[in-house]
Amino acid sequence: MSIYRITAVDIRQPERAKVERFHIDAPVVGASADHFALGIRGWALAPAGRRLKTLQVLVNGRPVASTPVDQLREDVERAFGRRDARNSGYAHNVGLVGLLEGQALVLAAECVVGELVPLADIRCERERPWATAQRHIT
Repeated sequence: MSIYRITAVDIRQPERAKVERFHIDAPVVGASADHFALGIRGWALAPAGRRLKTLQVLVNGRPVASTPVDQLREDVERAFGRRDARNSGYAHNVGLVGLLEGQALVLAAECVVGELVPLADIRCERERPWATAQRHIT
């Protein structure tokens, strides 16, 4: 039995002068979780010579989680031929307790302290197996 199911991952188009490229490895539409945390992982690149500080997760414009953009991604380094792409990965488990139906999680890159650039909106719905199961009283 799953608790949450991902219904949408809407990718935004950030200014390339701030976030040159990014990719969300997880979550993907249709994925489900059997616990109250959502694994978010992928990579993000700033323009050459610049660095992204963190990946923030926002709900209603307020930060609920933050993780550094510093994990090893040799695949990204090879793909773009940029040494600074080597540590462009991020990964974090975001708690879903208290997330209301219909609220989106917004993934945003922190370019400089306090400046957030939205990358994607993630929507999920709570699974309700009890709502569809017929109950019989004997």
